[in-house]
Amino acid sequence: ILLLSVQAVWGADYYVDYSLTNSTCDATNWVTAHTNLSWVGRQAGDTIYISGGPSGSSQSYPLASWTPYISGTSNSPISYVVGQDSAHNGTVIFDGQGNSHEMVMNHGDRVRNWITFDGNVNGENHMVVSNYSNWGATINSDGSVGQVFRHMNFHNASYRNLGGSFIEIGWCWMSATNADHCMFVGGSDHVFVHHSTFLASRGSGGLGDD
Repeated sequence: ILLLSVQAVWGADYYVDYSLTNSTCDATNWVTAHTNLSWVGRQAGDTIYISGGPSGSSQSYPLASWTPYISGTSNSPISYVVGQDSAHNGTVIFDGQGNSHEMVMNHGDRVRNWITFDGNVNGENHMVVSNYSNWGATINSDGSVGQVFRHMNFHNASYRNLGGSFIEIGWCWMSATNADHCMFVGGSDHVFVHHSTFLASRGSGGLGDD
């Protein structure tokens, strides 16, 4: 009898804190946290804790044209989450600095699958995507599978995925005045959108109110 099983890959925990000055640390705890998201999340199952600063404050991360280093798997996604202790559970802000690029370009030859972003801190949204000026989509994820966005606020930001599957957007707030849509999903299956609010009004420059 041949028995086959699918096992999860146990990744590691890594820590990112943009307020630090040392960018050569091993990122295995808050003291040795890295400053750059591009240097962590190197294998399926990894969890990257991102500092939002002390409770009640915020920490900005200049981020444009960024793609996660590698894909996760269905059993072992790569997760980007807000720090959970009081010294790091403030609000993480992914700041586009007013440029016209995407935050995450998951399309073309850079498709990344099974990636989770989670800003949940005691049921509140502590992860923000803001200050992007791209007209088309802030997060362009055409063809990506297994992307999850939970407890996030998108200010003037939008999400697009054509031909992907197993997409979840939950407990999110999206506003888009710089695009013709908040969310554009087509040719996709297993799309789960829940407990979220969308507000888009581009006026004469777009396709009208959503």
